[in-house]
Amino acid sequence: MTKFDSFCTRMWIDYCDENDDWLTASSRLDLDEYKNKYNDQNNIPRPKHWSGFLLSPTKIEFWKDVEGRLHQRLEYLKVSNSWKKQILYP
Repeated sequence: MTKFDSFCTRMWIDYCDENDDWLTASSRLDLDEYKNKYNDQNNIPRPKHWSGFLLSPTKIEFWKDVEGRLHQRLEYLKVSNSWKKQILYP
């Protein structure tokens, strides 16, 4: 699945507003309809009810709780255009 397929799938699901419903085999997603409707992946209209924020993080930490306070901590630092991974002390 390409980024375009993924985006179209997300748009289709949000437009239908059936996020809590099960997807059955008979109602499988038909992405071709949306590929034809929005053939320019750089110009797909945003639904009016969508909003958001553009985040540009320079540091991200993932923390996993482990028994005995020996937590697993991973830190990612952005250096130029790449990310450096570091393991931190609990």
